[in-house]
Amino acid sequence: MAVPGIPDPCALLSADQVIQVAHIPAGAKSGAVASSSGGRSCAYNSGHPSAATISLTAVTKAGFDAFRQTIPAGTITDLPGLGQEAYRSSQTPGVVDVFKNGFDLNISVIHADSDASASADAKALAVLVVAKL
Repeated sequence: MAVPGIPDPCALLSADQVIQVAHIPAGAKSGAVASSSGGRSCAYNSGHPSAATISLTAVTKAGFDAFRQTIPAGTITDLPGLGQEAYRSSQTPGVVDVFKNGFDLNISVIHADSDASASADAKALAVLVVAKL
């Protein structure tokens, strides 16, 4: 599922790093998955109660901002110091969106037991991935 110009999200971090930081089961399967946004995605433990997905899409800053405008303002929390701009929304716990160097990095972590821990784990993963972009 190669997309020219977009790094492979499965190659940015080792599966062990993702499993540890996202607190998903050891030995979780990982691999490329189809991306509806025209980018590239990598899923870890897909389809199970605890899972993580790292997605990269080429986007302009204007495009990133336009998508952000579709989210109700009262639900957004800015995440300063992460990429060129980053935020999460209370409407989608466990999801962090980051703009850096012409990419929208979307990290999604799902935990069966806690939205709060999923959001913290998504931010921790984003910090690691942003350092690679």
